[in-house]
Amino acid sequence: MNAISIGTKILKGMETSSSVGMFVKDTGGCLIPKIAISRSREEAKEITFAKTAESALFYFSAPAAVKLTNEFFQNKYNTGSRLITMPIEEIKSVSKERLKNIKLAKFGEIASVFSVILPLVFAIAPVRNYMTSSQSGKEEFTEVVGLKDTKEQEKNGKNKAQSLIKKLILTALGGLALTAGILTAAKNDNIYKKLEPAITAVVKHFDFTKTNDLKLAHYGAFIYPVSIASYFYASRDKYEKKKTQGDFPLQFLYFSLVKN
Repeated sequence: MNAISIGTKILKGMETSSSVGMFVKDTGGCLIPKIAISRSREEAKEITFAKTAESALFYFSAPAAVKLTNEFFQNKYNTGSRLITMPIEEIKSVSKERLKNIKLAKFGEIASVFSVILPLVFAIAPVRNYMTSSQSGKEEFTEVVGLKDTKEQEKNGKNKAQSLIKKLILTALGGLALTAGILTAAKNDNIYKKLEPAITAVVKHFDFTKTNDLKLAHYGAFIYPVSIASYFYASRDKYEKKKTQGDFPLQFLYFSLVKN
C-alpha cells in the first residue's frame, strides 16, 4: 500500500468522525478565552500550541492510528473488516477459535494505538517548554507571563525536553514490543486461557467505536491522567504548579459538560 492510499484512508476516517465537531468545540471553547486573558505573547503562543496539540491528539490521533493498525490486525487474524469494528458483545454465532482471534486483533489494535498516543500526550507540555526556551530564552513560568525579567541561565528546559523525548520514544517502542510479546504468547491455548480475562476486559472497556473514535472511558482511564502528569512534570516553577492545580479541575468540568 503506497503513502497516498494510506493518507486517503486516514483522512476519510477523520472526515466521517464525530471527532471533527468535538475538536472545534473543545479547541474553540478553551483556546479563545485563554488567549484573551494571556499576559504575554509567549504565553499566548504556549496556550495555542498546547491546546491545539492536545485537541488534535485527543480527537484525531485515534482515528488515524486505528486506520493504520486496522488492516494489519484484520489480515493477521483473518477477522474481516466488519467483525473487528463491531463491539465484542454484539458478536454472536462465531466459533470459539474465531472469537479468540477477534479478541486478540482488537487487543493488539488498542494496545498498539495507546502505546503511541500516550507518550505523545505526555510530550506536549515539555515540547511547549522547549519551543519557548529555544525562541525566547525564557526558562521560568514567571518570565513567560511577564512577571519577571529574562536572565541568562542554563537551558534546563531544552535539555529536559530533549532527554524526555528520547525516553518517550523508547517507551512507545517498549509498549509495542510488549503488545507483540503478549500476542505471540497468546497463540498458545494454555497461555491464552490465563490471559483471556484481562484481554477480554481491555477489549470490552477500551475498544474503539465503529467510526474509530475514542470513548469517554479512554479519556478518563488513560489520556487525562497522562496529560495531568505531563503538565506537573513540565512545571517550570512553583507558580506554574499552582496554576496547573487550578486549571485541571476547571478543564475537567468543561470537558464533562462538552461531552454530555
